[in-house]
Amino acid sequence: MTNATAFEPVELLRALYRHGVAFVAIGGFAAEVQGVSWSTLDLDIVIEDREENYTALAAALVDVDAWCLVPLGSIQRIRPDLELLRALTGTLMLRTRRGRLDVMKGSDSGAGGDN
Repeated sequence: MTNATAFEPVELLRALYRHGVAFVAIGGFAAEVQGVSWSTLDLDIVIEDREENYTALAAALVDVDAWCLVPLGSIQRIRPDLELLRALTGTLMLRTRRGRLDVMKGSDSGAGGDN
């Protein structure tokens, strides 16, 4: 089992796009893309909260060999599946063969504001 993986955000994004995942990038990587001098070692995304998107994300996570971050010394990799994605609250922190990926669910509450 490899402990350190190179961070390849473009490859993570390609996998998400290839599988049709509806998401927005947030956090340090999103800031870097916008020209902010920021260094990050993970990709943070917020996914659209709908069944088809869970299926697409599950396929993308298989594509990048994702597993949940677990305490050091654990010998078992916990693979994210549809049940885990549907029940997600908070942040799902993953390791992949392309680097770290943190996933959160979007919410319609408060969306749109006064526009």
